[in-house]
Amino acid sequence: MLKISTRISLLYLTASTIIIGMMGISMYYIYYAQRLSSIDAELQDYAEFLTTNQYLESRDLSYVFKRLTSRRDVRKKPLQMNYNFILANKDSVIFESDEKIEIDSLINPIFEADEKTMEERYRFITINDEEYRLFKKRIHGNKNDDLELLMITSLERFNNSLSTLGYILFIISPLFLIAAAIVGYFISRRAFAPVRNITKTAEEISGENLSRRVPVGQAEDEISLLARTFNDMIERLDITFASQKRFIADASHDFRTPLTIVRLELELLSNRSDLIDEVKEPLDKCIKELKSLSNLAENLLLLARSDSHQLVLKKSDFRLDELVMDCVSSFYNLASTQNKTFIIDIDEPVEVFADKDLVRRAIINSIDNAVKYTLPGNPIRIYNGLDKNNTTIRIINPGQELSSELLSKIFDRFQRADDSRTTKGYGLGLPIIKAIVEAHGGNVTFTSEETQNTMKIVLPIISNRV
Repeated sequence: MLKISTRISLLYLTASTIIIGMMGISMYYIYYAQRLSSIDAELQDYAEFLTTNQYLESRDLSYVFKRLTSRRDVRKKPLQMNYNFILANKDSVIFESDEKIEIDSLINPIFEADEKTMEERYRFITINDEEYRLFKKRIHGNKNDDLELLMITSLERFNNSLSTLGYILFIISPLFLIAAAIVGYFISRRAFAPVRNITKTAEEISGENLSRRVPVGQAEDEISLLARTFNDMIERLDITFASQKRFIADASHDFRTPLTIVRLELELLSNRSDLIDEVKEPLDKCIKELKSLSNLAENLLLLARSDSHQLVLKKSDFRLDELVMDCVSSFYNLASTQNKTFIIDIDEPVEVFADKDLVRRAIINSIDNAVKYTLPGNPIRIYNGLDKNNTTIRIINPGQELSSELLSKIFDRFQRADDSRTTKGYGLGLPIIKAIVEAHGGNVTFTSEETQNTMKIVLPIISNRV
């Protein structure tokens, strides 16, 4: 689909083509009509000059025209073209000023065509493949010898000038069209510049950056109205998002303390030796669920701080390869009960400057996700190595291939690969990994090919050492 600016440019070019074409045709036919009218007027003027001569009053017409051709005022009359005149009747040519023109065979057709027409008539005639313009005027002599005066001029120069004009228009028209296309392109680009600015700003606006606004021009036009309407919509979204973030942060913070207090009280109660099994077992279930709710509150609070750019990083130097091994070791028992194993590949010792607790949390979440969705009897491969100024952690696990739709939303909050919700969790593990890694200036990706899923975490070795 063509862009609107391109379609407008094409429409402008099409209109310009039609206009330039019509102007060219109009110029051609206006020149044709004016030039032909000038020739006809001069033919008639010359005929009037000859027939109003004083010699026609009493002399024989053929004799008079012979005398006229020898007169200096006739020979020297200023004319734009070369003219010849012929005195003739229906039967033959009586006198012709230029005997080179073979018009005898055309006399009868000319007179027959004009029997029912007016006495004066213009026409085109062709003699020996050459085109001429003819003006016929009937004259009356005193000896009852009514004759026809035929004024003839060659149209060679006239046709040559038309050909030249047509050639010039043929050359100039494409140049005008190219110029029109260039002008139309720049006009459309200038006209749609505000739309491009709106589009660019809109692309930069996200849930984490709703403070941006589209620039509004001074003119009170449709583009300015669109920009103001868009800004009003972003303002409403900003207010809504801010309200949601405050609610999540406040709720997480307020829930965390009472949940912790209740959990500790229940743990103290559960540790009493005088409790019977019927009481202790429900207490243990309550403590387990309270731990889960406490973790959920912690996770929501972390994400809320990340959204508001208030996630504090307590950085220090530590060995990432050792941290990876430590995190993997915490899953040995769980993996063995599910008939799953680990294959660890560490290139070399890797020391980084980052928040150790948060990085540990990201790695644990990654391994926990791999253990959950690895098919029993398959190994989970974990790789850690250096790549220039970055370190890479790659966790590969055999599992069900994920759809492209699910992959595009894999880091969304509360998104679950298991739609049936049979796997434990709230769908916050991967969003937390993403928030922690990006807070350190790194990036995380998740790919799924056939029966192999891969989590790739890239962290800078020195993450903004301050």
